[in-house]
Amino acid sequence: MRLQFEAQGYLRFPFSQSLSKWAAAARAAGMGALSDPAQAHWWRHQHTWFVGVDGLPNGPDGTVPGGPPLTGEVIDLLREHFGFS
Repeated sequence: MRLQFEAQGYLRFPFSQSLSKWAAAARAAGMGALSDPAQAHWWRHQHTWFVGVDGLPNGPDGTVPGGPPLTGEVIDLLREHFGFS
């Protein structure tokens, strides 16, 4: 897979149930961050986007409170190819 990525510059991954569950948990955490008055100073351009610097309460592995670990084929490739931990 890594060689294919290096040759093409992209990969298409199949649907991942684990990544989908993580995304749902991250969305819930993100919606909470967007409505948190303590995070209001991160809003930009009349509330059209949110800087997001430390906006999510996620751990170093990407896990958000109450959510599953951030795992999946694409995450494995990112860790292997780019050295993300």
